[in-house]
Amino acid sequence: MTTPSLHTKLEVITGGQMDQPPRTEKQQKQYDALSTRVLILGINAFIFSIVLVLSIPLAIATIVLGTVALKEGRIGKGKSIAGIILAAASMVIFIPVSLLIVAGIINQVKESDAQYNNPDTSQQNF
Repeated sequence: MTTPSLHTKLEVITGGQMDQPPRTEKQQKQYDALSTRVLILGINAFIFSIVLVLSIPLAIATIVLGTVALKEGRIGKGKSIAGIILAAASMVIFIPVSLLIVAGIINQVKESDAQYNNPDTSQQNF
C-alpha cells in the first residue's frame, strides 16, 4: 500500500487549489477594493430603484462585478454578497414600481379620453 504524497495531502486540504499560486497582499487589497465597489454599487442600485432608468444598469453591473469579486477574492466576500443582495432587491422593487407607474399612466389616459369624449360630464367653464 502506497502512502499519499505531501502534495496530494495538501490538494485534499485546500480543495485542489494547489496549481494556483497564493495571492500577494497587493492582490488581496485589490479584490477587497472591488468588493467595496460592489457594495457601493448595490447601495446605489437599491436607492435608485425608483428611478427606472438608473436602476437596472446599476443592478446588472453590481451583479456582474459581485460575481467576479466572489470568484477571485477571498477577502471582502461579505461586501460582495451584500452588494449582490441589494442589487437583486432593487430589481425586485423595480417591477412593482414600474407597474404602478404604467397603471397610473393608463388610468390618466382613460380619464382624459373620457373627458374628451363626454364634455358634458367634465367641469363647466365659467
